[in-house]
Amino acid sequence: MDPLRPRFVAAVLAATFIMTSPFALAEDDVSQLKQQVDDLDQKIRVLQRQRELDKEAAVEKEKATPTVSSGKDGFWLRSADNAYQIRIGGIIQLDSHWYPDKTAPIGGTSDTFVLRKVRPVLEGVFLENIGFRLMPDFGNGTTVLQDAYVELRLDKAANIRAGKFKPPVGLERLVLDSETEFVERGLPTNLAPNRDIGIQLAGSVLADTLSYQVGVFNGVTDNSTADADTNDQKDFVGRIFAEPFRNGSSWLSGLGVGIAYAYGAQQGTTAASNLATYKTVGQQNFFVFNTGAFADGEREKIAPQFYYYIGSFGLLGEYIDSRQKVTRAANQKREFDSKAWQVDGYWVVTGEDASFRNPSPRKPYAVNSPGLGAVELVVRYGVQTIDASAFAGSATTRLADPNASAREARDAGIGVNWYFNRNFKVQLNYEQTQFDGGGPGGTDLRTEKAVFTRIQANF
Repeated sequence: MDPLRPRFVAAVLAATFIMTSPFALAEDDVSQLKQQVDDLDQKIRVLQRQRELDKEAAVEKEKATPTVSSGKDGFWLRSADNAYQIRIGGIIQLDSHWYPDKTAPIGGTSDTFVLRKVRPVLEGVFLENIGFRLMPDFGNGTTVLQDAYVELRLDKAANIRAGKFKPPVGLERLVLDSETEFVERGLPTNLAPNRDIGIQLAGSVLADTLSYQVGVFNGVTDNSTADADTNDQKDFVGRIFAEPFRNGSSWLSGLGVGIAYAYGAQQGTTAASNLATYKTVGQQNFFVFNTGAFADGEREKIAPQFYYYIGSFGLLGEYIDSRQKVTRAANQKREFDSKAWQVDGYWVVTGEDASFRNPSPRKPYAVNSPGLGAVELVVRYGVQTIDASAFAGSATTRLADPNASAREARDAGIGVNWYFNRNFKVQLNYEQTQFDGGGPGGTDLRTEKAVFTRIQANF
């Protein structure tokens, strides 16, 4: 046997081992590296999925988290999707009444400060289309529930409101209580209901150029509010109001005209008359029914109305004719008729637009700033007339005493309003009312002169 052959084989085997060992080692390294990459990729996928889940959870949490905000329109609590909303607001009015001549048509009065309105407001929306409003009033030293209603907002053209609110009769009465241009509303408001309990269908159609309200209410005494009914009769009230040019740019775009109608019945007794006492703008009585007179049958109202706004100027006018059956003595039922009208004019001297709402100052007033707010001049003239039949008959049968109640009141008023911002305003009015009749022996009541001021905060 060749001694070199085993050596050669051994050498070949050794060389083969030496050559294959690095490849084997390299293959193991690659395998390990691939495993590490796979593990890292899996970890990255897990982290990415976790990040996606965290984002989804954050979005869901944001959807479920309510938001709280505050501003000129009050304090709001809203769900993230705005399906549920609650607003907390309020109105505070500190008025002063001054009577330079110490005159009062019927009943005396004193110069006084008065908390005219103290009204917390709670309103909101549920499920996007169910609204509500709750507004008590602690002003004038009494507690009265002014607004308390729910509203189903089906569509812009059809909304159903039920509860206690303003029936749609008087135009100036429909102005928000915080938005009145004068401290006190005018003479036509004597013949319009204040608040009543009922149900109403309302909406706007034809691109918001035509609005309507129609409803059924308990029926309240003129210029009053009530929380219950005293008889089985109900009032049917309807109103239609057109703004035919509102969507254009013509000089008639600020014109609105309408008419309201109410029909029902009132029933009183000699102990509870269900009849109104009519007041001057100075809040003093100028017409009072005689003792023993009471509402006794049908009552009907018709009220044409309009407003017109162009730039900084505005006009508002209305007329109300109210007729109802009244009895004083046995078999002495008669129709009592009273009419009232007024025209109001507005000029925002600082240049803001006039509208059915108070002007919004372009430069609100603030300490150490150049903003003045908005300044507005206002003027009005109004008349309320009592039909002569109210004074006909003997002392035991006539509805009112001509020596104590006036046949007519004529009011002229001027004023200036300073709107610091949307939440604060100061008002100063001078009102003068003249009368026909109402004095002893058929003489005229003395002219009433009144100065009103108001400081108002609302939010």
